Amino acid sequence: MINFADYQTDEVLLINPPLIFKEGFRRPSVSIPLGFLYVATSLKKYTDKKVVLRDYIGHSKVKLDDRKNLGNVSEQDHYIGLSYNEIKKDLSDITIPKVVGISCSFLSHSFETIQTLVNIIKEISPQSKIILGGCGLIEEMHTLFNGVDVYFFGEGEERLPHLLNGQFVDGIRDSAGHSPVDGQTPPYLKGDILTKHSVLDYSLVDIEKYVYLNEQGAHSRFSRTPRSVSFITTRGCPYTCNYCMIHTVHGRSWRLYSTESIFQNLEALKNKYGVEHIHIEDDQFALKVPRFLEIIKKIQDLGMTWDPSNGLYVQHLKEEDINLMAKYGASTIKIAPETGSQRVIDDIIKGKPITIKKMRDIAKWSYNAGLFVTGFLIIGFPQETEEDIKLTLDFAKDLTEKYNVRWTVSIARPFPGTDLRDYCEKNDLLTDASVIEVLGATNLYNIKHKTFTLEYLQSVAKEIESTWIDAGALTEGASLVEL
Repeated sequence: MINFADYQTDEVLLINPPLIFKEGFRRPSVSIPLGFLYVATSLKKYTDKKVVLRDYIGHSKVKLDDRKNLGNVSEQDHYIGLSYNEIKKDLSDITIPKVVGISCSFLSHSFETIQTLVNIIKEISPQSKIILGGCGLIEEMHTLFNGVDVYFFGEGEERLPHLLNGQFVDGIRDSAGHSPVDGQTPPYLKGDILTKHSVLDYSLVDIEKYVYLNEQGAHSRFSRTPRSVSFITTRGCPYTCNYCMIHTVHGRSWRLYSTESIFQNLEALKNKYGVEHIHIEDDQFALKVPRFLEIIKKIQDLGMTWDPSNGLYVQHLKEEDINLMAKYGASTIKIAPETGSQRVIDDIIKGKPITIKKMRDIAKWSYNAGLFVTGFLIIGFPQETEEDIKLTLDFAKDLTEKYNVRWTVSIARPFPGTDLRDYCEKNDLLTDASVIEVLGATNLYNIKHKTFTLEYLQSVAKEIESTWIDAGALTEGASLVEL
């Protein structure tokens, strides 16, 4: 069990590890490490701890190939970050503190690099306690790593300082997976506490290095400019889609940053760092329409552009809202019907209160307003039928033909902590694929479906995606979307 006194310290080392993108992944992609940055900012602002930061992706010595684009579909592994030898030398040149925190935002891309970092730290400073935290953590973490002392689940801005003071903290597990309060959900930041931690100190990362990485093709999202960063205005999502695991990090509530704090961050990015494009990473950016429109108007007023990384929830949007989006500088809109079958939405996905009819309306209004429309589809749910697949095919092709919608098709994967995973486990529908394979693979189907095979689903995805209109005929906004 955890002895909290072992973590009391006046100094902490925080590390953002390198990433590895395996062959066959759509493409390497990085952006400023928001989770790392939020925790580092809060420790610097609100504690008297000495905080030593090591961003091994945005490190000054990191170099990539001279090619301007690493590729849309990678044909080789790509390592993004400082080399292991350089990291070992760097850590050997400092006194590693009693406590080291390592960020895990993308488990599938950092599994190897985190374990290597842990090994290096334990070799140099075996007495140091290693904490692993971030949005990439899953229930089975303790079975994946050796040498990690504590797995820190949930948000860390308020709770990590408590742990560094030797105080009791919930929502954590030791190296054997034991928790001091099994089943208790850690509290999430909200209200004034969320506002307290909302304004970031961007000087804690090297934004120019991330601009360089963007220039070399390792960009988080496609945009017209490499001077692009990821950004959030909310945390969490109120919906309960069966495939989504966001609630394992941010709970099932939807919490909003104040527009004042958002504007402060945007102004700093524009005026201090010359950022030109914002990738909105919210799971739910447009739920409150007046707030949504106010924020994108501010982005436009600052002379920046933006795009959504996730599908916007659009069931409540009116045609006039879409027109205002275009007026306030939007070039693209992303929708996420996930399927062309209303039955799949209502009876399988369940937690997404949308209709196929509204998705058609949104595509039409957006096209008419001059917005480039992209959409997300998921195929291969265990209860899905060939008739559902046909409806999805017809729906996707129809919207592409009429409104130039460009689709990204994913094969259903039962991620840890999701209702889809629970259903598959209960009905013995999981293959023996490892958790890391499930999280990171793009060519895996680990559901034992009575009809569907990987090859069949891949052929469906190819048929849908092949309906895309030639890139030369796309609107200018196409350069802003992930292809």
